[in-house]
Amino acid sequence: MDNSALNIHLYEVTTKLGALWARAYPHISISVLVYRIPEELVVNANQTGLQLLPVGNERTYTMRGAKAVLVSGAGDKRHISLLFSVSAGGDLFPGQMIFAGKTSNVVLGMNKPWSAEFRTWLKEYHPNILLLFVLANCTSKLQPCDVAVQRPFKAAVHHQFAEFSIKWIADKLGANITPTEIILETSMPVLKLRVRLALESSY
Repeated sequence: MDNSALNIHLYEVTTKLGALWARAYPHISISVLVYRIPEELVVNANQTGLQLLPVGNERTYTMRGAKAVLVSGAGDKRHISLLFSVSAGGDLFPGQMIFAGKTSNVVLGMNKPWSAEFRTWLKEYHPNILLLFVLANCTSKLQPCDVAVQRPFKAAVHHQFAEFSIKWIADKLGANITPTEIILETSMPVLKLRVRLALESSY
């Protein structure tokens, strides 16, 4: 990394973002230089929420003149957390899905991501990982996951989810089931499977 990259323009420091930037950027850059971390191992990770049952713009088909229109999934607030990671070398790592609940298959269960409990665990079992936090209001500068990865990825997941649902409904219609008898399955086991398949396809 070029040492000139550590220079902070004076006009930037006069703004709130500039003041934070003047603290956050050298903190990360100097750590990379001091520990000689290759760009493939400089990883940005960020968590975001994903609605389990995306309903798009809440449009549907119904009979003209209908007094009440039912939109499947409207008002459903169930969601999961996704953890995205990208390296400074341009690698996009597989996303991690975080569901609520407890199971013996969970590798590590924490109350909150990046909590003191998590940091203690990381330091004990992975002492070679240097964990640094991006300061608030520095997202546009230091969070490539938030700026360039999450939105298109979530849009792709919603698109894939819609494709799966359309195919499922088309198969039902092909089996001579009347439209009024077709009810989209929205139980958690089904949604988990569909979201996982959508994530894999989007990735």
